[in-house]
Amino acid sequence: AKTAAAAGRVDAARDSYRLALRLSPGYVEAALALGALEARSGRVPEASAAYRTALAADPESSDAALSLANLLWAEPDRQAKEESLALIDRAIALRPDLGRLRRESAERWAAWGDAARALERLDAYRADAPAAERAATDELRRRLVERLARPEERPGEALPDLTSPALEPYRLARVFAARGDPASLE
Repeated sequence: AKTAAAAGRVDAARDSYRLALRLSPGYVEAALALGALEARSGRVPEASAAYRTALAADPESSDAALSLANLLWAEPDRQAKEESLALIDRAIALRPDLGRLRRESAERWAAWGDAARALERLDAYRADAPAAERAATDELRRRLVERLARPEERPGEALPDLTSPALEPYRLARVFAARGDPASLE
């Protein structure tokens, strides 16, 4: 599959990745590679299905969560954006060492219109970032603080109530975690 993809034989690569997944359904790397191949080909539903396969096979895969989050963020519908926001936060929880994810999350929450969540993620990013990176985010932070100071201009604050059915597993996990249920941490 890799050889076919490198040679530009997309259909052969796609078939090979699919065969690999039929032979080994939990083969996360094949699912991720198939997702990337489909995304590059502009086949969003197929890419989404491949990334979801990878995430189902390994719920701890930050690569699968982030790949699906990036794919969904580019989609125009609200449900895809909501799921993308939840997935990028999941990727951060899985890989707290990747500070760039916090910055990306902050930028997405800001674009979504939730200044409070954006500021929270931005400040977490800035806490560990080098001075140059902090300076690069000064303007974004200033705008977020300014937006929070004017609650009447925070239309996005009401939007991410995350009522989308696609996010039910994330809401349930949050409820169980808040209750202190040890199984929810898995």
